[in-house]
Amino acid sequence: MRKKSAVRPGVTKLHRNPRRLLRLALIVAIYLIAFTILDFITKQFEGLPGVVTWYPPAGLTYALLLVFGMAFTPAVTIALFISSLFTYHMPQSPYLLLLWALVISLIYSLGAAFLLKRIHIDWQLRKLRDVAWFICTTVLVSALLALLSVSSSALTSAMPRSDVLRAIFDWWIGETVGVLTVTPFLLIFVMPALKRFAEGQTFRLPARRSFPHPTLSAFGQAASIVLTLYLVFGATALAEFHPLFLISLPLIWIALQRGFKGISAALLALNSGVVLALWLYRFDPAQLGELELLMIVNCIVGLLMGAVVTERKQADLTLHESEAKYRALVDEISDGFYISDLHSTLTFANHALACILGFEDPEAVIGHSFLDFVPSDKAAGLGEQFQAAMVTGKDSGLITTEVIR
Repeated sequence: MRKKSAVRPGVTKLHRNPRRLLRLALIVAIYLIAFTILDFITKQFEGLPGVVTWYPPAGLTYALLLVFGMAFTPAVTIALFISSLFTYHMPQSPYLLLLWALVISLIYSLGAAFLLKRIHIDWQLRKLRDVAWFICTTVLVSALLALLSVSSSALTSAMPRSDVLRAIFDWWIGETVGVLTVTPFLLIFVMPALKRFAEGQTFRLPARRSFPHPTLSAFGQAASIVLTLYLVFGATALAEFHPLFLISLPLIWIALQRGFKGISAALLALNSGVVLALWLYRFDPAQLGELELLMIVNCIVGLLMGAVVTERKQADLTLHESEAKYRALVDEISDGFYISDLHSTLTFANHALACILGFEDPEAVIGHSFLDFVPSDKAAGLGEQFQAAMVTGKDSGLITTEVIR
């Protein structure tokens, strides 16, 4: 008798497909390098020890967890351990730092698993529902991470109690803005190609451009972001005024015109520019809290507005395609097809009806009563039939050539 193999199906699959394992290892390596580089850059904007103004590595991590699931948790643990040990030089023992990294990575993973398994969102955030759940989960997970991380740091370090609340607030803002800024952009523009690469699919260019076309409007929107950043941070004449509210204006314009894709790219560009401007122009730290709140509000309102606009445009496109298919179908009917209102006025007519009535274009009969085209000896009878049809709720029908002869 043939013995059954003791190797598990998952392990057998990996052994049979070593290229897939190699591709996943390459993705993990790129993630660790990108995480380390982003972590080093954001550390330059550290307000309190271990707390930064915004945290893009969290957005990168969340995007990969939403695409690859909890199987990516070990890579996140390694990245957080490297960050705490070599970037932030935390004084705790390596074993304690490894435990801390494992707990934080599990919180990230459980948040992503909740969205994927419990809420069943589309990780490409194609609907308003998906975007709303993504924002709510990000806000709650970031708050939990801020409370846990700052509390543990306060217990094991000499952080003054007066700085604890501020550190929790700054950590929460940094995590939330980092995720809401980076994750949607990656999920839309980067992760679909990375997912195909991980599955070994042939790379293909998209049928349509994902990025905005280089139109005059696109150039104007890009220029408005640069001009806004200069007016808020660089204009010396406005040094005492600091019109922070101007940061929201380009986002409203882009969200209304470009939808969710456009606003995700705009948020990444604008928030990156804000952080860069803080460093270049030495922004007044006294107004940093107000600026951070404005950044998080811009992220939430901008993403929701972009999702609403995209859903509305998609609904209009679907309706237009449905109407085109409907017209193409009724135009194939040899008899005249019409839709009318309660006063027998035609609101729709197919090509066959226009030909029966002696016109080439169906639009020529719209707005007229079909009784106007019927001989007078048949108009009375058809009028009674039409009134009977209105009683039964019918406002459409077929007209043959014999009716108007």
